[in-house]
Amino acid sequence: MTAARPLRLADRVPSVHAYHEGMTSPLRSIWDAPSATPPPPRRVWRDWALVSIVPLAAVIEAASRPEVPWRWLWAAVLTAIAPTLLWRRTHPLPMLAIAFGLGSVCTVITGGDPELVATAAMLVLVYAAVRWGSGRAMVGGAALVLGSSALSFAYGPSSLADLIGAAAVLAATISLVD
Repeated sequence: MTAARPLRLADRVPSVHAYHEGMTSPLRSIWDAPSATPPPPRRVWRDWALVSIVPLAAVIEAASRPEVPWRWLWAAVLTAIAPTLLWRRTHPLPMLAIAFGLGSVCTVITGGDPELVATAAMLVLVYAAVRWGSGRAMVGGAALVLGSSALSFAYGPSSLADLIGAAAVLAATISLVD
């Protein structure tokens, strides 16, 4: 028979840990969030329709708005990134990175915003990153979108109203997630 070990003060008093040891920060809980469950749905006819409508809308808009500088370059970029919409659910962060990366390169080349309404299709990728991505995809996507937006504001003439409007559009897009 073994003798019972006497209780020490450390056994009776909960230990005090540093914040990073016992508490979880809001950023860490987002970072560690898993991808959506159930997994994303398969591709459907609406996906293919979206991928075919975006380039068509970009070309029609470029042809009908001669006052927009660099409109044909932006129409070509939108046509090139349209296929990313097919993989937005299964690979949200890489598709967002491709689209916003090409958009950022175009912003640097042209020295400003696209000014084409068809670029709103890129918001579908933002939605997908928040809806279907893991926490890391959400944080990475937010960094990409903020970096791309900052680049647009740095290169183009922008006002406080533009900044507030852009933030409102992003917030509205993200709020659509159920």
